Amino acid sequence: MDAIQGLGAFPIDVRAAKIDTLAADGHKWLLGPEGCGVLYVRRELQEQIEPIEFGWTNVARYADYASRDMTLRPDAGRYECGTLNTIGCYGLRSSIEFLLEVGLANVATAVQGLGDRIADGAREIGFELLGRRSAATGAGIVSIRKQDWMHS
Repeated sequence: MDAIQGLGAFPIDVRAAKIDTLAADGHKWLLGPEGCGVLYVRRELQEQIEPIEFGWTNVARYADYASRDMTLRPDAGRYECGTLNTIGCYGLRSSIEFLLEVGLANVATAVQGLGDRIADGAREIGFELLGRRSAATGAGIVSIRKQDWMHS
């Protein structure tokens, strides 16, 4: 995979955003199980970024138990240093397939709408909205503050 098409609630194009590396946990917005996540490293940078841990699956010939060749795998598998969280990987895969089936644009619209409702409701009862919400900057996280909260 050269580009991540979406990261949970909102579509993302790593090329257009000029993202070289991206890491995210698999739960919350990706709807997957805890303990599993995603890592994207642009192919052109993989040779420059050394794994911080070394284990039996980092190497190109990891399935050849007699080999002592420590050449790293030529793909993102070079960052996988041991036995994978198999059940977590399958759970995360299923959640990503589900999100893609529903459509990230549909998820983004729903999350944006709910965030807008929260922001509008909070303003109506006297809370200050922190930051600016727009179609480009809004999200499912809304930050608010009650004016003079220390004096009430």
